[in-house]
Amino acid sequence: RKGWSEVAASDQVLELGMRLPRLHHLRGADSLQLAAALVACRHRPSMMKFFTMDSRLAAAAEREGFELVRGEGASR
Repeated sequence: RKGWSEVAASDQVLELGMRLPRLHHLRGADSLQLAAALVACRHRPSMMKFFTMDSRLAAAAEREGFELVRGEGASR
């Protein structure tokens, strides 16, 4: 699987995923996606690119420090 990694829904991901909606006004699944990415990069987002087609999640990922890879037809 070149280019992406699967992250299990660990306690760390779930705990972080519960805090992120308050910081970024995210929905549940989006919050878990961002939490999993933060755990995968060991909270060093400049080390990893973040892909999403959702503009709200993209904005949150940018605020966390990720470089974005935007999909075609990204929602606003």
